[in-house]
Amino acid sequence: MALVSIGFHKVVDLCGRRESWRLRMKLIRVWKMSAVATPDDPFVMHMLFVDQEGLCIEVVIQKHFMHRFSDSVMEREVYNLTNFSVTRNSGKFRATHHDYKLTFNANTNIVPCPSVAIHHTGLSLVKTSDIMKTKGSSQYLIDFMGIVTGIFEELNLSKEGRQTRLMLIDMVDKM
Repeated sequence: MALVSIGFHKVVDLCGRRESWRLRMKLIRVWKMSAVATPDDPFVMHMLFVDQEGLCIEVVIQKHFMHRFSDSVMEREVYNLTNFSVTRNSGKFRATHHDYKLTFNANTNIVPCPSVAIHHTGLSLVKTSDIMKTKGSSQYLIDFMGIVTGIFEELNLSKEGRQTRLMLIDMVDKM
């Protein structure tokens, strides 16, 4: 298992067989998820981090721990992370292709590291033609850059008694 920056592990080495990991990564995105019926009451927070080698990993923070982390982190800043759980990255929705994701808990430490720069953006841009080939079947987030040519009215949909919102956006790329 390789260590990066003296005493820190690489994201590529993460697995569930070990309990004490030390990571140094840049936070590239934070978002919260809520139910349609309670949009002002998020039940989970997600973070996306990138390491010095450009590999991304998702962090999941359950509702009862969100207050510890939501106001203390900023996107595009570098942090040292310790005391978190490493779990299988499974389910219908995955933010990265990594086999594992991190779960923050009451003991997790996230310490700013302002003197360190990580230059990777974490983006892996996909062409429109490649997105269209998936026909909406991808379970992963997709990085896409384009020009917005149209935004349509948000739709409220119901399926099997569950409400969801859908917004259609027309975009074109030049890839």
